[in-house]
Amino acid sequence: MSPQMGAILGYLFERAYTTPALAELSVTPDGHLVGRTQVSGDNGHTLYLGRETDLRANLRRLGIAAGLNQMSGRR
Repeated sequence: MSPQMGAILGYLFERAYTTPALAELSVTPDGHLVGRTQVSGDNGHTLYLGRETDLRANLRRLGIAAGLNQMSGRR
């Protein structure tokens, strides 16, 4: 897993998997993912993290690797 994906997952799960961690994550109107790092006493830096479609595909593959696709249809 890339450091960028670790930072994104850390943001989503409210955990610090990377240093620095992401303090903000947003999708631009044209479908790009940007984040802002969390740095003590500073606003951090804005980072380009890729396209939203790539993130969706990566999350889907991560779910498959974790066996989450096998849960569909179960209650």
